[in-house]
Order: sequence, then C-alpha cells, then structure tokens
Amino acid sequence: MAIDDLITLMERFISGDAISVADANRLEGLLLELAPEFPELEDLTDDLAQYRPEGGDYLHDFEWMKARVAYQLATLRAGLPS
Repeated sequence: MAIDDLITLMERFISGDAISVADANRLEGLLLELAPEFPELEDLTDDLAQYRPEGGDYLHDFEWMKARVAYQLATLRAGLPS
C-alpha cells in the first residue's frame, strides 16, 4: 500500500539514516501520488525537491527538513484511521 511505503520512507528520512537518491525520488513520487487525498503533503513535496542530494542545499538544512518531515508524518498519522 502506498501510504505504508510513504510512512516507511518518512521514518527513514527522520531517523538520519542515509537515504538513497532512488528512495528520495520514491518519497517525492509517493507524496505527489497521495497529495490529492492528503493535501497537506503537497508543500512537503516542494520542499524535498529543493533539498534532495542532487540539487539545492540538502545537507545545510537537513535538520530543518527532518523536522518538516517529522511534523508531516505526525499529522498524517493523526488523520489515518487506527
């Protein structure tokens, strides 16, 4: 299920473990795919696109991105049925 994959990738991003470019791209793709159902995720997609490893200032603002992803993950989990 896409939502489970999204949550797993978000948790990996927050944990500080290395996230491959392929996983970062998958994370962005899932965010875009699920944005119609969870509109609050759309802004996070834009932010991740700026900070991914192959462009932007990913390492400089990594802690900020981890906080953004953690906040969105908590929001997402709160809105999901148990």
